Amino acid sequence: LEVGGALGSVMVSRAAAEALGKIKDTRAVEPLLKTLRAEHPWIRQAAAEALGEIGDKKTLDSLINAVNDENGWVRSTAAEALGKIGDTKAIEPLIKLLLDKQISAYSAAAEALGKMGEAVIEPLIREIGDEKIGWRAPEVFAIIGKPAVQPLIGALVNPDSKVRAAAARALGKIKDADAVEPLIKALKDHHPTVRWAAAEGLGKIRDARAVEPLIEALADTDILVRSASAESLGKIGDAKSVEPLVKMLKDPVKYVRDDAQAALRMFGEQAIGPLTKEFHSSDACVRQTVIWILGRIRDAKVVELLIHALSDEDEKIRYAAAYMLGDFRDVRAVPYLIKALGDEQEYYAKAAATSLLQIGKPALELLKSALEKETNQKIRDRIEEIVKAMTEE
Repeated sequence: LEVGGALGSVMVSRAAAEALGKIKDTRAVEPLLKTLRAEHPWIRQAAAEALGEIGDKKTLDSLINAVNDENGWVRSTAAEALGKIGDTKAIEPLIKLLLDKQISAYSAAAEALGKMGEAVIEPLIREIGDEKIGWRAPEVFAIIGKPAVQPLIGALVNPDSKVRAAAARALGKIKDADAVEPLIKALKDHHPTVRWAAAEGLGKIRDARAVEPLIEALADTDILVRSASAESLGKIGDAKSVEPLVKMLKDPVKYVRDDAQAALRMFGEQAIGPLTKEFHSSDACVRQTVIWILGRIRDAKVVELLIHALSDEDEKIRYAAAYMLGDFRDVRAVPYLIKALGDEQEYYAKAAATSLLQIGKPALELLKSALEKETNQKIRDRIEEIVKAMTEE
C-alpha cells in the first residue's frame, strides 16, 4: 500500500487496496486507514471501498471524515462504505452529504441512508425544511418504504410549508395507498408548492380515490398545480377525467394545455368522443390541439376526422391533419391528400406528399389513376415525384 519513488505507483496501491477489501481480513484495517489519507484520490477511494467491504466499526470516524474529502468520488465511496457498515453514528454526516454538489456523492448518501432504515426517518424529517435536502430526501424515504409513511403523513401538517411539500413528494415516491387521503387533504393546503407536490404524488400512487379531488384541482389558481393535476389524471386513467381534461385545452397557459394534451393521449380511444366535440370549436388553437392529440391516438376512427380537417379554414390545422394521416397508412386518405398537393401553402403540400409516401404501395394505384385524370400541373408534378420515389424503393 505504500506509494512513492520507484517502488510504487498509484495503480499498484489501488489494486492492493481492492484486493484487501475482497479478502475482508480485519488485519488490513490499520494499513487501509493510513491509505485513506494518501495523496492521490484514486488510492483514497480504493481504501474507502475496501473498508466498507471489511465492515469494521472501528473505521467509522475515518470514513465519516472521508465524506468531507475534497474529491467527490472519494466522498461517494465513503458514503457507500458507511451504508454497508450501517451504524447510526453516520446518519447526520450522510444527511449533510445530501447537500453535495456532485450527483454521485449525494446519490450515494441517499442510498446509504435508505439502507439504514427506520433509524433515519425522524432525523431526516427534521432536516427536510432545507430546500435542497427536501428535494433529495424522497429518494431515501422511497428506499425505506412503508415504515416512513406514517411519520411523513404527520409531517404534512408541519408549520413549515417546505417540510409539508417535501413530505408530499416523499409519499408519492413511496406509493403507499395509506397516503392517498392525507395527500388529498394536502391538495387544499394554503401553499401552492404543497398542493403541487400533493397533486404529483397522487399521480404516482394512481389510486382512483384521487380522481375527483384532482379534477377539482384543475381549477387551482396556481399553474403548476393545474399542470400536475392534469398529468396525474392521465396516469390514473379514469374515464371521468377525459371531459375535464378536454376543457383544459382552453387553459390560458400553454404549459398547462400541453400537460392536458399529454394526459388525454394516455386515454386512447376513450378520449375520441369528447375530443370530437371540440372539433368545431371557434378557437383555432383548440382545433389544432385536438388534431395533434387524435393523430397520436392511432385509432382507425380518427382517420375520417383527420380527413375532414384537411378542409379546415386554418392552414395550420390542415397541415397538422396532413402530417398525421401518413402515420395511419389508411388508403381512405389518399384522394384527399392528392388534392392537398395543389395547396398554395408549400409546407402543407409537402406534408401531404410525405404522408402519401408513408402510406406507400397501397396508395400507388390510386396515385397512378389520379395522374391520368389530373389537369393541375403542380399536382401532376408532385404525383409523378411520389410515384417515382415509390417505384424506386
